[in-house]
Amino acid sequence: MARQIIPTTCLLALVLGGGCTMKDDAQSAQTLSGVWHVDYIEGRGVIDNSPAHYQFHADNQLSGHATCNQFSGAYSVEQGEITIGELATTRKMCPPALMEQEQRLLEALKRVKRWKTDNGLMYLFDANGAELFRGGPWNK
Repeated sequence: MARQIIPTTCLLALVLGGGCTMKDDAQSAQTLSGVWHVDYIEGRGVIDNSPAHYQFHADNQLSGHATCNQFSGAYSVEQGEITIGELATTRKMCPPALMEQEQRLLEALKRVKRWKTDNGLMYLFDANGAELFRGGPWNK
């Protein structure tokens, strides 16, 4: 009996341990899906009633509202890391404070590499683990 338990235990440890180290990119992308409003950009709150939000679509497209303008582009998830491609934006002008916020948002999006969800909030981070964005589900 002891002979049978040891190999079974080793096999179980190998299977479970291997499963923990492998990241299923399709499932990872699924946790990104949804529309998320932006509450903070690099630790700074957004301007009240700002429509800033983004959506990671299941077909690897990213779109949203950067504050004044709409944006869209492609993203990929490989080995648990996000890469956001070039973004196209509309060219509407807004008051200077809104334009500055929009520029910060678009610049920060270029640096996003990781994410996590916690208590209904989405957090986006750069490659060094610095928080770039924080926000909840978009309800409008």
